[in-house]
Amino acid sequence: MSSEIDNKQENEVSQEVIEVSWEDAEKTMQLRNALVDAKNQLSQFLLDHERTKRMMFSRLENIESEMYQSAVNLQEQYSTNPDWTYELKLPQQEGEKAYFVRKAE
Repeated sequence: MSSEIDNKQENEVSQEVIEVSWEDAEKTMQLRNALVDAKNQLSQFLLDHERTKRMMFSRLENIESEMYQSAVNLQEQYSTNPDWTYELKLPQQEGEKAYFVRKAE
């Protein structure tokens, strides 16, 4: 009996390459392919998300810059004193007036 165990252990150790049938490996192969596909989809999603985020930040910066330039244009149009600091109070609703209010120094 001891020699049977020794032969079995020897066979297990000596087999460097063990063939696995397609039927037995198919599920593992399909899972690996699904994992690769899921990783690719996640990568594409994150890349698209970063592009969209970058575009939105750029748009926010452009709008903010245009808003400040519009306020400067209004100051020039209404001849505010360049030595004073004003705050532009914008209307709450369409049709209401806006006001330049001098800020205390």
